[in-house]
Amino acid sequence: MSFSLSKIPSVKRFCLLSLVYILNVVFLGYGQGVIGQETTSVITLLPKAAQGYVRVIDMPRLRERWDTTELAKFAKDPALKSFWEDQRQDIETRLADAGWQLNIEAARLVDVASGEAVLSWIANPENRRKPYALALIVDVAGRTKDTEEMLASVDKQLKGKGATAKSLKVGAETVLQYTLPRKPGELLLQETFYSIAKDRLIASDDLALVEKMLAAQVKPSADSLVEDTDYQTAIKRVDGLLNRGEIEYFVRPIGLARVIREISGKREGSRSTDVLKVLEDQGFGHFRAVAGRVEVGADGMDMLHQGAVIAPKPLPGSAAIVNTPNEVSWKLPDWIGGDVSAMINICWNIQESFWKSEGLMDGLADSPGVFKQFVKGMAENETGPKVDIAKEVLPYLTNDIISLSDCKEPITVDSRRTMIALRVLEPEKLFKVLERVMNNEPDAKLVEFEGHKLWKVVREDSAEGLEIDAGDLGADFGEFGDQPMQSKPEDEPWLSNWAITIYGDQLMFASHAELIQDCILQAKSGKPSPLASDVEYVRARKAIEQLANGRTGCSWQVLRSDLSYRVQYELFREGKLPQSQSMAATIMERLTQPKKELRGKEKQQIDGTKLPPFDQIRGYLQPGGMMFESTDDGWVYTGFLLSAPK
Repeated sequence: MSFSLSKIPSVKRFCLLSLVYILNVVFLGYGQGVIGQETTSVITLLPKAAQGYVRVIDMPRLRERWDTTELAKFAKDPALKSFWEDQRQDIETRLADAGWQLNIEAARLVDVASGEAVLSWIANPENRRKPYALALIVDVAGRTKDTEEMLASVDKQLKGKGATAKSLKVGAETVLQYTLPRKPGELLLQETFYSIAKDRLIASDDLALVEKMLAAQVKPSADSLVEDTDYQTAIKRVDGLLNRGEIEYFVRPIGLARVIREISGKREGSRSTDVLKVLEDQGFGHFRAVAGRVEVGADGMDMLHQGAVIAPKPLPGSAAIVNTPNEVSWKLPDWIGGDVSAMINICWNIQESFWKSEGLMDGLADSPGVFKQFVKGMAENETGPKVDIAKEVLPYLTNDIISLSDCKEPITVDSRRTMIALRVLEPEKLFKVLERVMNNEPDAKLVEFEGHKLWKVVREDSAEGLEIDAGDLGADFGEFGDQPMQSKPEDEPWLSNWAITIYGDQLMFASHAELIQDCILQAKSGKPSPLASDVEYVRARKAIEQLANGRTGCSWQVLRSDLSYRVQYELFREGKLPQSQSMAATIMERLTQPKKELRGKEKQQIDGTKLPPFDQIRGYLQPGGMMFESTDDGWVYTGFLLSAPK
């Protein structure tokens, strides 16, 4: 059971099958166990340096509740049996590469858990060679035999890999230490430590951390996470939202991102900018914590998820761009078609947020003045569009934004179409500004459709396309205005294929011109959006409104899972999933990876050819949704996945 993580791959898209696999292998075929005697929570053993954790509150109950969900039925479908059996070992190996290097089968770990189980990521900045540690704590009361058998299996596996083992004495407890042989090029020894004390299994890749946790079982520590102000604030807020549930999590966003970067061994390559340092300097460190709980098998819902973001306002610096008043529109516009798979409606104060982005833009460019240079270049550059953003653009932008996606058959890597639409004032004036901008864009092609102008951009020198998930709210519209002095000629624009227009009172920016055209046709029909009468949309929308309980909120989302996951599923079956990626993931890759590592060169590692056709399993995928509400100290949110109709 090795918690020693020398590396994990860069962040990739997690598809639905990964979640189902983990829960499936964990919960299928295991009986109920005896819950241990009442004790204090295992969270008391974690130090304040914990940057995040995932906690199962009561494992036997979670296993019981999981069996009632549609996802559990999906996992048990005989049509998937061949896939699970064929790919189980490969998936478990890749989960290990992503941080689950426990040398314990996930199902066996769950089988020994009689109550709580917590996996935590902990900062250890004093150790410059390994500035992180991981900890696993599991209640094992009444599971002595199962636990001993599991550790015997771990012992056999590790020794089979050449590990040396020895027994240490820490206070009154025994700690088993395993040390794996150093691999070529490996700087750190992979060490793992285990102890069973007071009906708990404690494991970590750091001996000092094990010592602290064992001591905390005897005498409560002032350094305990439960004494941390951010933790107390976050959990208190969550208690007021959902004081029950099967899964709980707590995260310090910047801190956990740092730990994960250290675990991955990620280097900035040719980039000199430390993105996390820039974010922290620009106020995003004031996003103190994110915490939440998930109730599995809730009444009418497979999953109910409620949580809070603790970020006391006003936010400093560029963090203030996250300005979302509780004034979101609940109206479904008539121009939206009936095939939408996901839609998010958000209220965002763009006019104020634009100016707040200056520090962030300068920081990421590692060059003070880039933002001002961009604004000035847009207005004054002789070869540019000569647009005064402050006077000709921002005054006409409202706070109302809709992001949506759909998918067109036959399924290909280009099937998923996405759009962001922003409601504008005096659209005729803004259209003239847009026309000047697009006439200055060398790769823009004017398209006439139904008597209306729209522009389509295809950069021939790039194979990458644009995909914006419903919820991705941001765009690089190309290379308008002056370029920063530090820009490198070999840098490629982030978004290669896109289309834009203003129709009615909507500024529409899409991955495919055809999606804009479909919206125009729907608007011209004079009929209400067919989405309003879609059964799945109505179910999800009704659930959101019930959970909102009269509150307006700053954002709401509807997800029609049977449509939204189709593209990923079918591409996964064909081995083409890596070729389809959201704009958010693309931006994150470009921020954190050297160009040579960017997508387009990797291959799908897990074989999906044995999966059944999507139509055979789509009935398991029920609609879901989410709502966000701004608060004085951050945001609260609610998400859900509905159960199948009775």
